[in-house]
Amino acid sequence: MTCCGIQTYTEISTGGTLGSGTVGITTNFENASGGILGSGCALVSTNNLYDGYLGIFHLIEQGIGVPTDYFNSTGSADGQAGLPPLNPIQVQGSLFWPTDNLFNGGQYVSTPIDSTNGDYSVTLWAKIEGMYLNRLFFSRGKTNTQTGEGVSITLGHTAGNQIVGTVQVVGASGWNTYTLTSIATVDTADTCWHHFGLVFQSGVGVWLYIDGVEQATITVVETELVPSTTTINFGRVIDYGYFVGEMEEIRYLPSALSAEWIAVEYANICGDIYTVA
Repeated sequence: MTCCGIQTYTEISTGGTLGSGTVGITTNFENASGGILGSGCALVSTNNLYDGYLGIFHLIEQGIGVPTDYFNSTGSADGQAGLPPLNPIQVQGSLFWPTDNLFNGGQYVSTPIDSTNGDYSVTLWAKIEGMYLNRLFFSRGKTNTQTGEGVSITLGHTAGNQIVGTVQVVGASGWNTYTLTSIATVDTADTCWHHFGLVFQSGVGVWLYIDGVEQATITVVETELVPSTTTINFGRVIDYGYFVGEMEEIRYLPSALSAEWIAVEYANICGDIYTVA
């Protein structure tokens, strides 16, 4: 895999480009979400920046080991039109590391479960340091039943340094697991940040992405994910698969992101859309 071209960046507005004058932003938003200004005031969209997402976890660079270190932001319920916009809020979970966003093989973040059983997408940035290990960036749900153990979504890497994603669905005669493994591998000398994504579209298929490029896809006829009764975890599935490295900007939502969306999300930090020092 190729290193990300931008290693140092700062957060900028998602809109409201300013030539002179001021950009108006209501108290419901962190940044302007639209409007190009030559002079005077820019119009700002009424859409909440976090509408439609179940969670956006920034995993800040420095922290003191408390739940609010990871700064999770959510918008109005499922982004439905007509609902009043909400301020970005902190969703409490359990933080299991002492400082910063480093996972050392025994640390993880545990967050509240969600009830989504259809379309699902997860994207994140990670820097892998634990090579030749089967480890997980993200896992959603774990259900123990008489027929086996279900984990509806996982995204991680194999002992062969390939990226792997799994989706477990409810089939006609039980649970079926679909596994996608990347073509690309992570070189042992690779110390770069990379963008990873996994998308499940109900009754259609599953896609795996690295740095905005599709790595694998498979057709899926089932329409429902296995039921999730336990937490979402960053850095493990319950009791095993502890990640070694760093993660940031973990985002998941109850819809199937397009290939174009994934590519733009990667390029928005690492490509040609903007460069900010």
